[in-house]
Amino acid sequence: MSDDENKFEIPSEEPSEQKPFPIIPVIIGIVLFGLVVAWIAHEKAATRAKEAAIAVLDKELTVDEASVQAQREKVVQITQQLEAIKMQLQTNQAKDRKKAIDDYNALAKQQNTEREKAVSMATDYNAKVAKSRELAE
Repeated sequence: MSDDENKFEIPSEEPSEQKPFPIIPVIIGIVLFGLVVAWIAHEKAATRAKEAAIAVLDKELTVDEASVQAQREKVVQITQQLEAIKMQLQTNQAKDRKKAIDDYNALAKQQNTEREKAVSMATDYNAKVAKSRELAE
């Protein structure tokens, strides 16, 4: 037994150096983790806002599309009325030629106004469609 007891080393008088706890890397890790979490939260919020904007724009586009179509139909109806008056004038079927010409001129003026309105509405609609596609990308 005495041999076994001799095998143990006697501790040296110098205290063993313990490495200090690596606090700097832990702090850096926590800060990086916080930044990643903040970035993910920000991206989720931005995505939700973008989706909400697209949904609102889609609703507006649905309403605007119906308005543009109604305006186009209005222009087509006026054009058909103009063609009918023109045919009456060409075939001498108009009862009052002067009144028919006045009606034709008034309708032509209205047609131009309604056509400009339709073009303006279509331009606005197309701009919203482009914006919607841009947001969707």
